Amino acid sequence: MELVLASFYGILAGILVGLLPGLGTTAFLIICFPFLIKQSLLFCILFYCVLSSTSQYFGSITTLTLGIPGENTSLPLFSIRKKIIENSNLNQVYYLCALGSLLASLLSCVLLYLSIDFFYTNIFYLKSYFSLFFAILGFILCIFYSNNRPLYSFILLLFGWFLGKIGYNEITNTSFMTFNNPYLYSGIPTLPAIMGVYALPSLYFMFKRLNTKKADLKFENFDILKSSLTNSLTIFRASLIGFISGLIPYIGNGISSNLAFNIEKKLSPNNHIAQATASESANNSANIAVLIPLLILGVAIIPSEFVLLEIIASSNTFVSWKDLSNNFLWIIIFLLITNIISFYVSWNCIQLFNKFVVRMSIILPVLLSVFVISSIFFLGFELSQGSFYLLVLVCFFLLGLVLNGFDLLPFIYAFLLQNSVEQIFYRFYQIYIL
Repeated sequence: MELVLASFYGILAGILVGLLPGLGTTAFLIICFPFLIKQSLLFCILFYCVLSSTSQYFGSITTLTLGIPGENTSLPLFSIRKKIIENSNLNQVYYLCALGSLLASLLSCVLLYLSIDFFYTNIFYLKSYFSLFFAILGFILCIFYSNNRPLYSFILLLFGWFLGKIGYNEITNTSFMTFNNPYLYSGIPTLPAIMGVYALPSLYFMFKRLNTKKADLKFENFDILKSSLTNSLTIFRASLIGFISGLIPYIGNGISSNLAFNIEKKLSPNNHIAQATASESANNSANIAVLIPLLILGVAIIPSEFVLLEIIASSNTFVSWKDLSNNFLWIIIFLLITNIISFYVSWNCIQLFNKFVVRMSIILPVLLSVFVISSIFFLGFELSQGSFYLLVLVCFFLLGLVLNGFDLLPFIYAFLLQNSVEQIFYRFYQIYIL
């Protein structure tokens, strides 16, 4: 029953995250912090898996209908939106995006199940040299694959590293930029910082944009069977690309859709339907692949997983990752079932969802913003730092407004991983150099 409830809430949350541009899985997890902190490890993990997978089915609705790319993974689809509408292929692309997401998730779930024994016996994710290699690769990809000029991405990465370094360093036994403030010895709190720089500005701009958009697009008829067969190879190819790129720690699912889109663009320069299908298929496949280190090793490799582990660590329940290994097959089964449900709902309720987004465009961002602020204050209050958490939230919100228009992936990557990467460098130096 616990798995059923987690799946049900995960589907509802995934629909909401997919439909509301700019919200994102990371921000929504923070919003749900007071609720999730009281749940079991198994509930939180399955809720997250279903939420992350379901949201991919509905993100394309907002991107194509309202012309609002909710996340970086939506940008390839947004870039060809005009061609899709001009050629009256909107309905067909809706269907293929949903179908591609479904088949990609099914293939990835099978690969995930088949690879479990390999990852259990080859725990290379925990090796210092492996972590160091992918940490450096992550920095390089952040600079050159984000949607900024490389110089701007490099500056944002250095700025995130600087803010992430604030606090007491246990390795060197020194403090950095704490100004003898006891609140800063543990560093800038992660959740209010991310929520301030990413979620609140997204809600603010979502409020402004949604009020200027109208869901008045027409839906044409097409041959479903022919379209499915014609694009089957594209879906399969993009699914494999997404699964492999999703295994890259810290950044894999962020480049999956762009990578598959660019490859398909080389293979079929004028086929925008195939390009859109490839982008969405790879995106969902990568979202399954990133679960491998989380489910098997309890290791986070993307920002939303870091937030999830922070929630789990802050809960009062006993945490045993053995519970996941004992229920691994059930997690796969529920993922398969929820993906099928998500495909059916997304394809059959497109017009209904379009009307919902437009009608609720004023109310939802306001309600979510109030809930975000309340959640952050509640978290800080539990640690006797309520005012400090709100101050951090406000400061990073202002920073988010200033940085609007930039891809914040390099900043968030460096801020979240500064301490971890520094420790990896230290361990690598101690083990392999000294």
